[in-house]
Amino acid sequence: MESVAVADFCAALYCAYVERHQVDLKEKTVWLLARLTSDGTVSRYDVRFEGVTRLSWSTPRPDPDENMELSVVSVDRLAMEGEVQWRVWFNPWYSDELQIECERVKINGAVLDGVGSYLQDGLPSRPAAVPPFAPPAA
Repeated sequence: MESVAVADFCAALYCAYVERHQVDLKEKTVWLLARLTSDGTVSRYDVRFEGVTRLSWSTPRPDPDENMELSVVSVDRLAMEGEVQWRVWFNPWYSDELQIECERVKINGAVLDGVGSYLQDGLPSRPAAVPPFAPPAA
């Protein structure tokens, strides 16, 4: 399975607009469909969080079709008794906080990989290296 570095994940989603999202507590998943327009080019991202162990939203969760900008993106890889655990933090509109802790993160089908922490709070210095978008299965 293809992998994506933490810095590329953060760069891809920095200031992206979430067009739709879905939270399934029974399946322990969160899904975001996001788009980023830069220099006239539109990039789309299918982001999936699997094995969600914690979900925190600082304000009431927006409607599934309500747009929100991911103004800041932060990722930490946590050590949890030999298991991979991720903490992903978004700062929508610079006013809300969305934090997801989970076992696996995917962007356009590629698995997030890496160690340590990364914060994207400014324009990326280079384009994000992520696989191309494929529309999610219905």
